[in-house]
Amino acid sequence: MRYITTMSVMLIAMLPLVSKAASTAKINIYGTLIEPASCTVNGGQDIDVPFGDDVITTKINGVSYKKMPLNYTVECNGDMSGASLVQISINGAVANFGTGLLQTNVTGLGVQFLNGTNGLALNTDTANYDYTTGQPPELFAVLAKDPVATLVAGAFTATATMSVAYQ
Repeated sequence: MRYITTMSVMLIAMLPLVSKAASTAKINIYGTLIEPASCTVNGGQDIDVPFGDDVITTKINGVSYKKMPLNYTVECNGDMSGASLVQISINGAVANFGTGLLQTNVTGLGVQFLNGTNGLALNTDTANYDYTTGQPPELFAVLAKDPVATLVAGAFTATATMSVAYQ
């Protein structure tokens, strides 16, 4: 019995000597890291939308009266390869009436943003375009009124943030 145990241990110890020779290959990993592109809205300057001093409260309809263009630019620098879809969003405090309207400092008065003729809901919708065409979408702001509100004459203000992301 002792002979079998000793022989078994010797055979097990010799197993690595009788195994087949292994072949090896190196794995080479390489690449180039690049900085992601960065985009700037309007050269970092504010976008002013002056509605003027002659807004008639009874004509405010949220569609066409005093429809004002947002004059802005988008410039992206860096490697945009494979990332030409640019998404523009507008964020801010939401009015307590309507859907996705920007709140102003006047109760019952909001701002509706438009992508062309389509609504661009605040904080949720995006206006998308292909950066390679070089032309961002035409965006507009139009005043909207709470149907149950009676607007009082006077100045109004509102502030929103335009953001740009790319994919």
